[in-house]
Amino acid sequence: MSIVKYSTNYDDYAPSTFNGFFNRFFNDQQMSNVKNDVKFLPNADVIELEKSFELQVALPGVKKEDVSLDIADNVLTIKGERKLKIEKEEGKYYSFETQYGTFKRSFRLPKNVDQSKVEASYSDGILTINLVKLDENKLKTAIKIK
Repeated sequence: MSIVKYSTNYDDYAPSTFNGFFNRFFNDQQMSNVKNDVKFLPNADVIELEKSFELQVALPGVKKEDVSLDIADNVLTIKGERKLKIEKEEGKYYSFETQYGTFKRSFRLPKNVDQSKVEASYSDGILTINLVKLDENKLKTAIKIK
């Protein structure tokens, strides 16, 4: 009898890590469909605070001018490009693991985010997006019975 690794092919449906869970939860598009189209896909962390959500996107080597943000139909989209620059002519690359190219990440926003108060800052290769939560009283609507 031989031992064979069991494969369920659930990789497209179930995340293998906790970060994968949040990526799958907040992403508008399936990661498996994106892998073949994009060479560089930045990692993102989502933190829930008392009055806001904080989205931190790792963009090392990307200039602030090469990144754009927009919100449409309750989806936050981050687009940009990490450009390849090889300045050293005398060296030979034996391993080239750094990823370059255009990227696009989309995040469906929760209903309780105030889209008019979204703020973004960029420092040390980290794009931080602050998503302010709406006041819970504004989310509720009282209906008067006639």
